[in-house]
This record gives sequence, structure tokens and C-alpha cells, in this order.
Amino acid sequence: MKLSPETIRQLQKKQLEILLEFDKAARKMGLSYTLSSGTLLGAVRHGGFIPWDDDADVAMLREDYERFLKEGQRHLPDYLFIQHYETDRDYPHNFIKIVDTRTRLVEHTTSQSDIKRGVFIDIFPIDRIPDSRILRTIDRICLTFIYFTRYSVTLKFQKKSHNLTRKIVSRLLRPLGKALGVQRLNRWETRIKTKYNHHSKFEYTYGDNSILVPTEIKDSMILPFRIFQDLEEIRFEGHSFLAIKDRDRYLRTLYGDHYMELPPEEKQKPKHTFTELQL
Repeated sequence: MKLSPETIRQLQKKQLEILLEFDKAARKMGLSYTLSSGTLLGAVRHGGFIPWDDDADVAMLREDYERFLKEGQRHLPDYLFIQHYETDRDYPHNFIKIVDTRTRLVEHTTSQSDIKRGVFIDIFPIDRIPDSRILRTIDRICLTFIYFTRYSVTLKFQKKSHNLTRKIVSRLLRPLGKALGVQRLNRWETRIKTKYNHHSKFEYTYGDNSILVPTEIKDSMILPFRIFQDLEEIRFEGHSFLAIKDRDRYLRTLYGDHYMELPPEEKQKPKHTFTELQL
């Protein structure tokens, strides 16, 4: 279904409500976070949502992320659900969504999964990465195998956005994915991503935590880990949220030197495909 600008704005207002409740819970728990990806770009360039953006992204250091996963539910209203592979068995992703269960929102890619539905925000963990390019490459190979095996079971591919090779690989891996199960594969992925966090000598991380396909993660996205530890208040849609101080370096790394310029009109489109939306 195609969303009109008016519907996108109504969706953004619901996402803002979730962001505000998340911010309230995080501050109450003493947890740090930062607006991230397109949401942070929107805050800097537009003072709020990018007009055509259809999601909201937040990132947390892994330690805070894990604590929010374990304890955050009691600090949220009853209608907000912390969705994760440990709380929703068939949930396919390796990051948190906070879902407003009073609404209904179905993404095309996960329309075949038996999971809780609703308007959501995404919360991504920030992990340290090794200095060695060889180790990073090995990790990406392992994560790519897990990605395709897991999504072979849970993901419904869109004809236009996924190539034939990807579809064939996923079909070949589907029996293995069903045998191993989504939760086990997600736990393997978490183990790989977190194995460097206990060593402060690893001083870097990937700037864009929202990239799901490991083959799309590049060394050009690497940023100092300390950037995500130095935060300040930022205005977003008339409210105060937390964000990294060195936003210019972050946004240049993710979007290039001209991130303050609007993209061509033909690229000003939502990135998700929804099959159902009830606000």
C-alpha cells in the first residue's frame, strides 16, 4: 500500500508518542541512547522527522540496550510491547522494536511471521568491533550466513528490491533455517556481535547500526566508539531527546558531506512497504 503524505505524518505522530515514552523510561532507568540514522538526520536538517520518513531509529550501547530489554517493560505503558526474539518467539530481527499494540502495522517483508503488530520504533545495539580487517571480514561472513539462513524462514522477499541470487540462496537455506530455528540463529548473531565488548582496547564501531544485510556493512562506516558515549540534548519535533555531540562526523560518515541538502525528488520516498495500517 502507498502512504499519502498525510498518512505518513499521522504515522510519525504515533512514532513520536512511542519515542517520548521510551525517552521517559530510559531517563528513569538511567540509561543512555541517541537518536540515530534518518531520525538523527531529520533532527539536524528538519528539526524533526524527514517528511517522507516512515520509521524512527534509536541506538544504545549494548550494556544499556540489554538492561532496557530486561527491565524496560515495567517502565512503559501496558500498550507498549518490547519486541525482541526473546519476548516474541517468531520475531525475526536481531534488534528491539517498541510496538504500540493499540494500532496495527504490517510490513510486507514480515507479513508471514506470527508476531505482534503495531506502529513501532527501532532500537539498535552499539557494539565494539575488532581492529583487524581480517577479523571483521570473518565476522561478516558468519553474520551473512546467519542472516540468509534466518530470513529464509521468516522474510517475504519483495520482487523489486531483492535480486534473484538472494532468493535462490534463501530457498536453499530454508530447510536448515527451519531446523535451527529463529531464536537460535539470533543468539548466535548476538554472540558474534558482542564478543569484543569486554575489551576496551577495541575503540571502534560501525556508525550505521540499522543495516540488516551484513554484506552492505563497509569499513567506511567505522567510527570511534567514544562518539556514542558523548551525548547532549537535541530538539526533535518540539521535544528534547538525547543525541551524540559529534553529529556532523556521524552524518558525514553515513550520508556524505552534503547531508544537509535534500535528495532529488524521486528519492524522497518511504523505505518500507506496508500491507496494512490502522492508527
